[in-house]
Amino acid sequence: MRRLVCDRCGGMLIARADLAEAFPEVVTATPDTPTERLCPLCARKLWSCRLRLGRIWLDQDVWMCARDGLWFGGGMLEEVFVARNLEL
Repeated sequence: MRRLVCDRCGGMLIARADLAEAFPEVVTATPDTPTERLCPLCARKLWSCRLRLGRIWLDQDVWMCARDGLWFGGGMLEEVFVARNLEL
């Protein structure tokens, strides 16, 4: 499992495989636009993306690194779990 948590903001970079393990539903991250933010592992630009969990489109602002995974700002991953559990 690969996760990187920011002590300052509580954000988390999580590998796509780990996210797929946590959510057995199909997880789709669709890149939207490049940002000026950099991946904390590889320093490539992060892309803003839309995240779909099964049939649910999530409103959270999630950034994607093609190599290292998805970045969720502090508290956002919890919101994803809540949204999923409300749909079950």
